[in-house]
Amino acid sequence: MTWILLLASGTLTATEATLSSPQAAHSLAARVGTTCGNPYAVAELAFTFEIWVDGERVVERSHHWFPQESRVTVHFDGHQVELTQLYPYIASEADQELAIAAYQHWVNDSYWLLAACKVQDPGVATTLDENGRLGLRFDPGIGLSAGDLYWMSVDRRGRVQDWEFQLQGGRHDRFSWVGYGRFGPLLLSTRRISTDGHTLVRFEDVHVR
Repeated sequence: MTWILLLASGTLTATEATLSSPQAAHSLAARVGTTCGNPYAVAELAFTFEIWVDGERVVERSHHWFPQESRVTVHFDGHQVELTQLYPYIASEADQELAIAAYQHWVNDSYWLLAACKVQDPGVATTLDENGRLGLRFDPGIGLSAGDLYWMSVDRRGRVQDWEFQLQGGRHDRFSWVGYGRFGPLLLSTRRISTDGHTLVRFEDVHVR
């Protein structure tokens, strides 16, 4: 998690409103995760991560992930790096600098795509804010920057409408989630638009098997 966050006013159901805050947060996180689907259960997931600023593409990276084998191939800056073991350590035949860069790109880019699917991952703590948004914080050692904070606005179907984030490095931003599509068992947003309209995060060539 290195690049992130956004918001909108999420609304609780009448049932959720009667629950205590921890219960309500857990209930909303479960709805978000169920709506998004389980990426760890698929055989393959491939996508291209792009960042566009004022109509110009400034970042393009591609990933081919095999969740059940805990490996991924990352294409970036003319390099192709296969990470043959992702957890609990990184293994690759590439030199260390390239392997670390590939891993950092993978963690960041896959979180942008799959954050809604990962709200109930181990090490993720969920809360509700005063607007009913789902807040996410992380245990030490989770991701690349466990101090990042996120707030997701969720509609009644369990879809994230936008998210706001405060990164431990100081960056604060908001992005709308649009362009939803069904990819195998996963329901994913393929476009994220910054509040000021200058930045677009796109996911192209999404393939799930």
